[in-house]
Amino acid sequence: MKKISVVTGATGAMGFACAQIAGEKTAVLISDLEQEKIDLAVTELRNTGVEAEGMTCDVSDRSSVHALAEKAKSMGKIVAVYNVAGLSPSNGAPADRIMKVNAFGVLYMNQEFQNVMEGGCLMNVASSTVYMLPKERLPYDVYDLALTNQEAFKTEMLKLASAPGISYAYSKAFVKYLTEKTAFRLGREKGIRIVSVSPGVIDTPMTQNDASNRAKAAAMSYCALGRIGTPEELAYSFTALADERNSYVTGVDLMVDGGCLAEGYDGISVRGEKQKGVSAEELARQKDGE
Repeated sequence: MKKISVVTGATGAMGFACAQIAGEKTAVLISDLEQEKIDLAVTELRNTGVEAEGMTCDVSDRSSVHALAEKAKSMGKIVAVYNVAGLSPSNGAPADRIMKVNAFGVLYMNQEFQNVMEGGCLMNVASSTVYMLPKERLPYDVYDLALTNQEAFKTEMLKLASAPGISYAYSKAFVKYLTEKTAFRLGREKGIRIVSVSPGVIDTPMTQNDASNRAKAAAMSYCALGRIGTPEELAYSFTALADERNSYVTGVDLMVDGGCLAEGYDGISVRGEKQKGVSAEELARQKDGE
């Protein structure tokens, strides 16, 4: 049976790079919001020898995600699902939309695809921001609702979306939580692995704007490699984790940030001017004001 990889957010820099690399070993089904962009991406992938198909999908809409899962199932055996679609404050997206895409979208993708998979890997995208948030301030009681009462989960998560930066921080922390919390059940019941990657500063349209300049400069003052990462580097991390040869890796998050956090980067300060005791809310508010 033909092996299939699914990539959401595939017309963006990271998603497209992921589709290219995944397409070296499997057929790919790519998705995003705009059909015209999807068609262009499919053509470009096919021109490089990748067997590719595409369809629109709004990951914040469960019915749309269900249709994507059914399409992938019809194509062959799903071996990897790359949940790359996401929004950040630098997109100019409102707080509620960020929460719906980043948190609800990953939840829907994970749930709908586990219904059509036997084995394989679910790969989610979190953020290095998660590691800068005090764990005691994270709303784990709300996150737990995702596994018991999803309507209550959505209501409470939207209450937390008071500003774009806060929404981004809490939604990405949820992605890491979901990856870790569901690994045991997915492994035991379905033989599915689930992993996540937490990118640092990557050279994409999300960071190619004036609003991101201060954060980029601060991060680079801590970066062990002294440069911003590329979409291709990040995509290789995605596909390496999901590769079938990494069959004993599940329930973990991989930091891909050029060593910034290892040197003590906190998301705000320039190296040598470190601030201490910053709350999750204050960190997000300061990021919103960049």
